[in-house]
Amino acid sequence: MHLRCAYCTLTMAESYFQQDTQLSSLCAICVQRGQDPKAFFNGDVYYLAQAQQRPYLA
Repeated sequence: MHLRCAYCTLTMAESYFQQDTQLSSLCAICVQRGQDPKAFFNGDVYYLAQAQQRPYLA
């Protein structure tokens, strides 16, 4: 599944949004650049995390 990053708006595979067992609102590239996932809400990732019963990091 492809998701859109809340900061850079790039569409990437779900694996770019995984941090350990959690799903992040930002892609791995934005997190690596120092952006804080807690400052952004990503509805698509949030609902996916709920459907998969996984924690959402935002």
